[in-house]
Amino acid sequence: MSHTLSTPDLTKLPVAVRLRLMEELWLSLDAEVDALPVPDWQRAELDKRLESFEHDPSSGRPWPEVKARILAGLRK
Repeated sequence: MSHTLSTPDLTKLPVAVRLRLMEELWLSLDAEVDALPVPDWQRAELDKRLESFEHDPSSGRPWPEVKARILAGLRK
């Protein structure tokens, strides 16, 4: 038996239910992340950034610092 939901159907659901559905969808994608292709432009950008970091490691910042800066910006 197949169930389909249209956008109007989804918008009728309570926000908590829609958030839970999004979480379930996200988790289902995460389980198959290796099946998702990385576009050539994105691979090239990642290679460029890695090369730049390897050339000058001081140009990067540790994740906790970056995360703190992002969270501080969200609080403004």
